[in-house]
Amino acid sequence: QQDYGSSERPVFANGSMMYGLTSDLTLASGLQAASGFQAYSMGAGINTRIGAVSLDGTQSHSSIDGASKSGQRLRLRYAKFIESTNTNVSVNAQRSLNENFRSLSDHVYASSAAQGHTWYSSEFPDYSSNSSAYSRTRLDVYLAQNLGKDNRFGSVYINGSDERYWSSSSSRSYSAGYSNSWRSLSYNVGVTHAQNVSSSVYNSRYSDTTLTLSLSFPLGGGERPPQVFMNSSRQQGGDTSLQTGVTGTLPSDRDVNYSVVAGRGADGTGNGSASV
Repeated sequence: QQDYGSSERPVFANGSMMYGLTSDLTLASGLQAASGFQAYSMGAGINTRIGAVSLDGTQSHSSIDGASKSGQRLRLRYAKFIESTNTNVSVNAQRSLNENFRSLSDHVYASSAAQGHTWYSSEFPDYSSNSSAYSRTRLDVYLAQNLGKDNRFGSVYINGSDERYWSSSSSRSYSAGYSNSWRSLSYNVGVTHAQNVSSSVYNSRYSDTTLTLSLSFPLGGGERPPQVFMNSSRQQGGDTSLQTGVTGTLPSDRDVNYSVVAGRGADGTGNGSASV
């Protein structure tokens, strides 16, 4: 989960379970919990000739300073690989059934705002205000095209999203990129443009374009060498963020994965993490 300046770094638990009724029909359930927050989901997915379709519903409960909010959200997803053209297509549409639905991110940001941490800026909703700051509908569309036989010339992608809130405000983003590899080096370059529509929910109108570069390569030889990665982004205003790290598997009879990451945010602050 990305941290947009909130002083809270929540501890949370997340679990999911899937059961295949047939080769084409799968049932799924999930649980997400943190201090003052619980969310439960159930859904089903089916493979058809025209693509894979899934539908799930989520019930959330958020409690902040004694005030409780409970709500529901429906989500419909579609994915299809078109073999004849080597194209991937996916669509994700979701709708909150009432103003009281909260995601874990919503809960964390609202908790921070309730404690007086006004971390939010013009590009994000003011979570210290009323329920109109929360998402009502969201639509994401993704298209990726492989170039040449066996992706010889890499691949290109485009992505678009549109989000509407329980007010007259909305936000949109569009991105495009290219990825390929040269010898053992994999790379991706992309550009993203994001904007919102000014309203009482936002502090001001916001628009920005971000350039991104990602690199990864193996560290040494062997069957499963560690992977070094680097992600860098530069916003239109000149702010730059950088993240680099190493991921791999410890040499043992069991597959034990590890990750060490360090970076610098757009505001100049450093951060780091390690996990096994």
